[in-house]
Amino acid sequence: MDEKPDLNKFYNENKDLIDKLNENYMKGFFSPVKEVYFDLPVLKDIRLGLMISLTDKNKIKDVFIKNIEKYNNRPNRSFTYAFKEVGYTEEELTKMYYDEKYHRDMFNYALDTDLGCLLKDMYQNFCDQNIRAEYTNSIIFNINTYPISEKDENIVIYAKMLSDYLRGVTINTFCTNPQKLDEKFWLRQNVIILDDINLMMTTTDSGLVKPLLQDQVMMSTKIFAPYQAIDEALADWKEHHINIDDPKQLHDAFVPTECTLQLFSNFKFIPCRIPA
Repeated sequence: MDEKPDLNKFYNENKDLIDKLNENYMKGFFSPVKEVYFDLPVLKDIRLGLMISLTDKNKIKDVFIKNIEKYNNRPNRSFTYAFKEVGYTEEELTKMYYDEKYHRDMFNYALDTDLGCLLKDMYQNFCDQNIRAEYTNSIIFNINTYPISEKDENIVIYAKMLSDYLRGVTINTFCTNPQKLDEKFWLRQNVIILDDINLMMTTTDSGLVKPLLQDQVMMSTKIFAPYQAIDEALADWKEHHINIDDPKQLHDAFVPTECTLQLFSNFKFIPCRIPA
């Protein structure tokens, strides 16, 4: 007969860690939401916008519509994972993504993600939390439009539309490589929704690394990001016969990473899909 676990012993041996986790969980639940950070691509899929803008409009259905479900369930933030017929390499599309001359069309053809469509519901949830926290000031939505300038005409119009749509929200747009945002900025954010989690976690000069991973002072911060697997991980999963085109197997493959990041923050992977 197996010996029953000694829960009291386990608690006493890990009391400091458990108390810290509980404290930060409650702090996150009852503390106000003052600032929320978004990378633009989690709201509007400008990668998809770039590819559509470069494609013969007679081929849109064959190239994109039939493969959109695979794109929605991709394991990384690549351009070509689901769209092999787009006619450009990953490297070529990445170069154009950062080239200003493509930005106007890239934004014009970008589709709203499911997250972008749910902004009003998110805002209401934040308001409900702020009522519990007795916080009555405006919530700031910090939208990083990188790589498109916040002065771009389309971005100015987009920000105005969001401001009119989300009454009570202060819309703050800016264009900065997220790796260059400093520690003080990240510590002000109560909710963070990143486009590329690997980029932020694996770069030593990222302003997010120190407070999140080294100082571990962001346990109550809610952080969300779409899947982003490196090539080595994809190769390893393939070797172990993990079918990443199966949404459940893909989710299960990311569980260890999600659990690890939950040791440092209130973290969760979210898909950022294109609504059907």
